[in-house]
Amino acid sequence: MTCQILVLQNSDKAPPGTLGEELQALGARLRIKNLLAGDSLNSIDVNSDGLVVLGGPMSAYETRFEPSLKIITQLMLEFHTLGRPVLGICLGSQLLARAVGMPYRSNNGWETGFTQLTLTPAAQQDPLFGDLTELPPLFEFHQDSFFLPPEAELLISGEACMNQGYRLGRHSYGFQFHPEVTTEITRGWAQVLAEEGVLQNSIPMECLLNSNEQAYEQQRRFTRQMTRRWHELVRAVQEQNHRCDVASSH
Repeated sequence: MTCQILVLQNSDKAPPGTLGEELQALGARLRIKNLLAGDSLNSIDVNSDGLVVLGGPMSAYETRFEPSLKIITQLMLEFHTLGRPVLGICLGSQLLARAVGMPYRSNNGWETGFTQLTLTPAAQQDPLFGDLTELPPLFEFHQDSFFLPPEAELLISGEACMNQGYRLGRHSYGFQFHPEVTTEITRGWAQVLAEEGVLQNSIPMECLLNSNEQAYEQQRRFTRQMTRRWHELVRAVQEQNHRCDVASSH
């Protein structure tokens, strides 16, 4: 069975990148929607087998975007409650924490560029990271963070921003870093910030423009492996739900 993934994109400058490419290579069908740009959801979208919520320039609690952000958080909570896999990236990780009742948290400054993060002991038992001993440098671009939900397992931590990756329940994940980005995506972000006069002549801007191809390639390999494993979770839940549907029909 082909699995269908709903991808909520919160900026035209923040596409699914490597993550989306790998999901499609695995045979998944992506339904990409941007609620903040006026897209609407239908019954096919909300009944997808998995949900990905990407990053964006806004806060997870920004008042002017509240109607759309409320829909996103309610949808994340619904998928999580039903046990359908969720993957939140950057803003998406903050919205997942919000969906289960956590308040706003600032990171007290920018964290940008490739950053060395650490797997926690809990990651050794996790389906996505269980056989990894270390991580490659992973790309950061955020000012906000999140409070770790009490029922969540912290899987990845950092020095400047401790909470970097967590699992909520069996199938919901939030990553503060950006595993999906490519050189083209980060250059697009830098262009927007330059046009807006943000971060000019600053260390964060230099980090954002980091063009270390080796670092991008290392992250790309990590992202492909992580995406394959997340896709396996989606497929496993899909098949389990299909068996239950068949059994209930007899």
